[in-house]
Amino acid sequence: MRFVLILLLIILLGVTGFLAYRHFHHPIEKPKMGEELNGGHIAMESEESVARGVNFMTQGDVGKAKFEFEDAIRIDSNNYRAYYNLGLIYRAMGEFERAEGYYHTALLIGPKFYAAWNNLANIMMMKKAPVDTVLFYINPCVSAYPDCTDYVDTKIDALIFAGRMSEADSLWRKAFAKDRSHLGLLQKKPLFDAMRSTHR
Repeated sequence: MRFVLILLLIILLGVTGFLAYRHFHHPIEKPKMGEELNGGHIAMESEESVARGVNFMTQGDVGKAKFEFEDAIRIDSNNYRAYYNLGLIYRAMGEFERAEGYYHTALLIGPKFYAAWNNLANIMMMKKAPVDTVLFYINPCVSAYPDCTDYVDTKIDALIFAGRMSEADSLWRKAFAKDRSHLGLLQKKPLFDAMRSTHR
């Protein structure tokens, strides 16, 4: 039975990598017209650069996307979405230190920008940081948006990697009862089913 748990954990690690890859292809979109970061024409011009960058990212043109996000920052250095999206690019390239820096900058400007908190938690897991560090980054997301399955799923991953399986199972059950279609939760089902069957 231990072999099955190890095999499921290996599958889970692969799923985590897939989810990180999937997240890169779903960057933050341009806000609706009229939503401005810090007022006026400069903010809108900066957001237009972010929108172009997101478009280039979805087309796979990372170089042009990076240029647009950097241009957005040159226009408005308070555009946290531009910093965040640069973080996505560097994370996808495996440059975690640079990605962390961009996420931290985004959070200095927009401390309630929970997508950056979530991505920092994921980077900490990839770097095998202590679970308390991972939870430091993911807990604000889960507290602010307890029904956001992506954030809860990240916390479940952190608990699994820390070996806190009963906590992970409890959180997973609550989340799965609310959202039975979330890919990350579905892929964890065999792990938790196997774990429960060994404790009978």
